[in-house]
Amino acid sequence: MTDNRRWSRLGSRFSPAWRRILAPAALVGISLSLSAPAPAQPGQSSGDVQARSSIRPDSVTPPGGPVPVPVPKFVTAIAAGAAHTCALVLKTPSNSVTPVQYVACWGSNDQGQVGDPVTLGGQPIDDPSPTQVHGLGGFVTQISLGAEFSCALLLTGTVECWGADGSDELGDNSTTSRFFPAIVPGLFNPSAITLGFQHACALEWFGQVLCWGRNDAGQLGNAAPSPSGPVAASLTGAISVASGSVSLHTCALFPGGSVRCWGSDDSGQLGDGLTQHRSTPLPVPGITGAISVATGYDHTCALMSDSRVTCWGADDHGQLGDDALGTPKQPVHVSDLSGVVALAAGWSHSCALKSNGAVMCWGVNGEGELGDGTTTDRSVPVPVQGVNSAVAITAGAFHTCALLSSGAIMCWGRNLDGELGDGTAGNFRVTPVLVLDLF
Repeated sequence: MTDNRRWSRLGSRFSPAWRRILAPAALVGISLSLSAPAPAQPGQSSGDVQARSSIRPDSVTPPGGPVPVPVPKFVTAIAAGAAHTCALVLKTPSNSVTPVQYVACWGSNDQGQVGDPVTLGGQPIDDPSPTQVHGLGGFVTQISLGAEFSCALLLTGTVECWGADGSDELGDNSTTSRFFPAIVPGLFNPSAITLGFQHACALEWFGQVLCWGRNDAGQLGNAAPSPSGPVAASLTGAISVASGSVSLHTCALFPGGSVRCWGSDDSGQLGDGLTQHRSTPLPVPGITGAISVATGYDHTCALMSDSRVTCWGADDHGQLGDDALGTPKQPVHVSDLSGVVALAAGWSHSCALKSNGAVMCWGVNGEGELGDGTTTDRSVPVPVQGVNSAVAITAGAFHTCALLSSGAIMCWGRNLDGELGDGTAGNFRVTPVLVLDLF
């Protein structure tokens, strides 16, 4: 098992022990009395069964009245938080030509990040199977997940967030966690969003970046205190912005493929060869021709225009993929990897989607994060077993998921809180499993 003591390095409430004694009083939502825990099914250990309600979350009456859950037909996007996962789904009802869209989430819900308001004994419960997020205010164009919160970018240009808010992750200048989505004020029609561990950023017109949430390491790109609502990072001209669900740093991509990073730099994840936090975005030396960026906890990777991958930062588990452990590191090329079209990064692992639909992963593998059928760390990319038609990938802290061309979702790695979505919780998976209830 991955050493859970590493969470303490973040000074966060996310350590598994802390999360299980979380006081739910700060959560805004609905409390329902539940039936007894469901019995174990044949072939399933009792440790895989969580207490579930005889009233499923999709039958809970949200604000505004009942909202029936349609049968999903097409998954358009996936995103992973530290221990929860969400999918953006489209379905055309049989009696209509107008598509119905919704967000379905599963996994850890102790701060309301799955959007499930059901509680057990006054405490939020995790969801090992997908459940619908109620209360979104319009058509969603993007979803992004942080450690214990979630956000959606709507077609109207508004951003709505739910879940943990202890560091103003929800951008409402408060510290009240929420089960239901609430609008982030102070944004101006952003084109994209990205969520970090306890902060978030939005890409605005003319390449301005507005960020909110935790700022103790400068991850907002501004010296503003937190919580304070959205503030402008000290840059313009960005064409994309990236952070990850376990990241205390942020990076932006600029025309020509240069990259600037800011925030935590304990292990050189900002790419400048130093280990000094900073709130001012500065270029990563030697990086030109990048087309996308993915950030982990203490490492960063960039997809280059030649379809190869360059990574920098910590390499204690091989997460840089250059077959040479050590930290900190400036940018190095990932070994024996080409034809890449997308990247994802978790706590200490990295994954690449190839143009042929295969997924390659490297780094820490103590709970099957790499999906290669083992728990052996890898310092060079290895193929994920059974995945050969992926069209998108995402990584949480210790789990990884792929969206397949069929519309199915497969996940692997840690499953402590049901983040793999296969209806169980407790046992990690070293090979991919199918997410339930999406078809």
